[in-house]
Amino acid sequence: MEIVMQQTKSIVDHPLVSVVLAIYNEACSIETCLDSILRQQTSSADAREFNIEVLAIDGMSNDGTRAILDRYAATDPRLRVVPNEKRRAPFAFNLGLLHARGEY
Repeated sequence: MEIVMQQTKSIVDHPLVSVVLAIYNEACSIETCLDSILRQQTSSADAREFNIEVLAIDGMSNDGTRAILDRYAATDPRLRVVPNEKRRAPFAFNLGLLHARGEY
């Protein structure tokens, strides 16, 4: 019970920022992109601390991108993969907004 309360307190104390990525066949660059986002400093002396979530909205990639996304998501709970069956960026961003949990 104590662990759950501490996790909830942490989430409440620090706002959640949602990062939405519209992705289609990005196998050559998605690892660099995810590494950069997931390495972001989420606290500093000058700014309020925050948490991030990354929503990778995949437009049914066929170049191995989805496997890379799934591998990252399996090891980092901040990343969620959402399929975009309509394969267009506007639909991807709408899906991202629908699934986002962040305050920002």
